[in-house]
Amino acid sequence: AAAGDADAKAALAYYYLWYSGIPRDEQAALRLAQESAAAGSARGMTRMAVHYQDAIGVPRNYRKAIDLLEQAAARGGNSAKAMLAWGYMCGDDSSDYDPDKALPYIKKIKESCSSSKFAAMATYCMLKNDPKTAYKWLQKGIALDNQRAAMNAARFRFYGWGCDEDEKGALADTKALMGKYGENNIDLILAVGGGSVVD
Repeated sequence: AAAGDADAKAALAYYYLWYSGIPRDEQAALRLAQESAAAGSARGMTRMAVHYQDAIGVPRNYRKAIDLLEQAAARGGNSAKAMLAWGYMCGDDSSDYDPDKALPYIKKIKESCSSSKFAAMATYCMLKNDPKTAYKWLQKGIALDNQRAAMNAARFRFYGWGCDEDEKGALADTKALMGKYGENNIDLILAVGGGSVVD
């Protein structure tokens, strides 16, 4: 970041807000995100969108947040694509509920560098009442060793969404995942028997 690398500034901005290993510094995060976005970094634009969305150091402005996410997505930003997709699928103060608007963003997420694509596709399919296709997307993620897909697949198996219901098998899957990825992973602990497929 000191050398002027825009993506490093964006990463450091994230650390200052969310990484428990260093003290939280909202002003430093905002400054770095602004510099990164101004330099044209998709990551920096995504970071600035979070500042506007959550009113961190700047007044809340959902329109600016979405504009920045759209710019970042156009530049190939995976996180921006995922944020836009989840926003349209969940519907909240920042974006309208419109799953069909989410789909183009989901399709453009690179599978090789994102944990979100498989869960996002599964959620989209569930919103379209197609649990079998949703489960197939999660299986595709599992084949690529995607942790989030594996967690969601265990939940699907527990409830019989798009596959045979198998509570014991789902619990065994979850236990194996906890061993593989760490027993303190709260997402794994809650993966079976709790809530929606929407993260």
